[in-house]
Amino acid sequence: MNLRERYLQQTPQLHKLILRCHFHVMGKRDKLHPGQMEILIQMLEEGQCNQRKLVREMGCSAASVAMSIKRLEKSGYVRKEINPEDLRSTRIALTPVGRRLALESVECMKRMEDIQLSGFSEEEVSQMVAFQERMIENMKRFLKEERVKGE
Repeated sequence: MNLRERYLQQTPQLHKLILRCHFHVMGKRDKLHPGQMEILIQMLEEGQCNQRKLVREMGCSAASVAMSIKRLEKSGYVRKEINPEDLRSTRIALTPVGRRLALESVECMKRMEDIQLSGFSEEEVSQMVAFQERMIENMKRFLKEERVKGE
C-alpha cells in the first residue's frame, strides 16, 4: 500500500475515532449525536443565528440540521425566537443549559486534542498544523472551483 492509500484509509478512521471518543465522553451522558454537539459549539461561536447559516457553516443538509435543532429544542438546549429585524424568520439561540453543555463540549475537544498530540514534539505539531492548513486551503479552492463550474 502506498502512502496516499494509507493516508486515505487513515483519515476517516481518525475522524471516526475522534467522534467516538468525544461521543463517549460527552454524548453518552446527554444522549447527543456528534452532529448535535457540533451545532451547540457552532451556536456558542455564532451566538443567535438562523438555520440557513448553520447549514452553510456546517455543510450539512437543511433537513439534517432541522432535525437536530428540533431535538435540541425538545431537550431544552436551544430555543427558537422571532427575529425582531424580520418577523417572518426565526433565530436559534442557546439556552443557559445548552451554553453550559457547549462549553463542556469545547473542553472535551481540548482533552481529545491533548490525547491526539501526546508524544509529538512542538516541531511535529507545527508541521502537522501547516500541513492541515494547506489541505484545508486545497479543499476550499476545490469547492470554490466546483461552485464556479456549476454556475
